[in-house]
Amino acid sequence: MKKKVLFVIILIVIMVVGISIGVKIYTANERERIKEANIEAKENSNQMTYINGKSIKDLPKEIPIEYAVNEGYFVYDGSKDNSIVYNKDVLDRFIINTRVGATNRIADKIRIVVYNYDGYPTIYDLEYKIFEETYINEEQKEVHKSGYILTTDETRNNIIPRDIFVNDDIPGQFYGIKIIEDEGVNAASISLCLYAEIDYIDSSIEPYKHIEIARYLLDSKVVNKKTSETINIQGLVELKRKNFIYIFNGQHFGELGYEIEEYTSANIDIKNQTCIDYLTLEEHDINYIEEGDLLICTGNFTKKEISDFDTQNNAITVLKAKDYDIMKRNALNANTDITAGWIYKEEGYMYLKYDIKDNTYPDKTYHFPFIQKAYITKNTEIIGELEKGKNVKVQYDDSKDTLELKKIIVIE
Repeated sequence: MKKKVLFVIILIVIMVVGISIGVKIYTANERERIKEANIEAKENSNQMTYINGKSIKDLPKEIPIEYAVNEGYFVYDGSKDNSIVYNKDVLDRFIINTRVGATNRIADKIRIVVYNYDGYPTIYDLEYKIFEETYINEEQKEVHKSGYILTTDETRNNIIPRDIFVNDDIPGQFYGIKIIEDEGVNAASISLCLYAEIDYIDSSIEPYKHIEIARYLLDSKVVNKKTSETINIQGLVELKRKNFIYIFNGQHFGELGYEIEEYTSANIDIKNQTCIDYLTLEEHDINYIEEGDLLICTGNFTKKEISDFDTQNNAITVLKAKDYDIMKRNALNANTDITAGWIYKEEGYMYLKYDIKDNTYPDKTYHFPFIQKAYITKNTEIIGELEKGKNVKVQYDDSKDTLELKKIIVIE
């Protein structure tokens, strides 16, 4: 049952770099709007989390550790005489993507499998969703609704009848995931922490609480599984840190992440690779890469939702952000293939996916698609049945600073 409460919240945000504290005060009415917005968004979405094409209920009755590890799940083997953590990098990536205070929190999901002393698994699916629906917050800013969904199956011991529990009342505005280490008991707790101090007006309502998902021993052996499959990937640089570069499989519009199938999300290990400029073919060191650049890489990729990518001895091809921006501007004025994305007629805008086909290299055509937000006005002429996924042709009003649509022609 959803909690419907009125209270004042002070949200303490833990920032990405260092620890800086910001205070956000939510009025009672604002908190109620957020709550109702998230409830509506979740009720209109598919609650079951799918990882590698399967939900918890679709998994085989027996799940050997080897199966869970090879599927790219975060696994803790706490069975007799064992204490091994597998695919810790998957958990680390999920925390980076969804933590409170991140500049761009990214929609992500993870499957956690914990084997007890007798070797029976408990399975947790944790998903952070950013919904298409928006609401206007107290600062009069349009904000996308978000939340965690935790699905738990503790009934795989062949004794307890099968039962799956879903907790979808975990507002993303107030919760973040964290590993809490307690050296006194040699344990690490994977937890959803409540980053808020709440003063409930109605004391009869059960308050939000810290949620511990699973535990593992701090001194466990850590094994991050790799595969030997060599593939090519490309994606936009979202983060660049000392030891890794994170590329995202799409674009961000505020908190909203728009996935693009031609791009891949991956964590690229930095090991002083050679970088080659996509247009000039000039060689540079790894410092040539900046946030916003588009990377083309060859190497080994672990088959997980988000994973490390090893470029081995291969160079990284870099399409600089400024050159990519020029390509995008040219595409807006050319006869480029366009696909309708999310459409919000009542709000007055939609998203368009442009497909840039580049023939700089004679032996290969590269696709560098991008998403453009365009505005629908009362004067916009729409010819045909405009729906997400359909190919369209568009005409813009060149006299405006924003991209206002004069005409949309749906290609049947």
